[in-house]
Amino acid sequence: MNIRIFGLPNQQSRELKTTFIETIKKLTDIDVANEEIIAIHSLPTRSPDKPNPVIVKMRNTESKSNIMKHGKLLLEKQLKLADDITKNNLGLMNRARENSHVDKVWYFNGAVYAKAAGKKRVRIDIFDNLSEKVLTAPLEVFQTR
Repeated sequence: MNIRIFGLPNQQSRELKTTFIETIKKLTDIDVANEEIIAIHSLPTRSPDKPNPVIVKMRNTESKSNIMKHGKLLLEKQLKLADDITKNNLGLMNRARENSHVDKVWYFNGAVYAKAAGKKRVRIDIFDNLSEKVLTAPLEVFQTR
């Protein structure tokens, strides 16, 4: 239930929570309560001219999803949101992107999904044979109205 934020101005750690809450409220009209944030801290960066990325641990998935839904709006305001995913899932996504049978890969609610052309999406795992899993997925059926 972590969110990585890029572009939030650098602050002292005790002011970071307040800055995050005020920024989200100002840009999206979402009221984030203090209690909804378990922890927040900045991460080191290699670029001294850019603000440090910030990681926010939210108390529940609903709060996180509510903020993440406004990602496009926040990106227009130079604030990028990203799911904080595990190293294993990141590796899985990279492996899937390199697979010639996989057209799309995405992360949603703690799981990685992949899709081949003309097939339904499938949830993939680090132990899966990616080609086999996406190619044996059911065909996508388009209904006309």
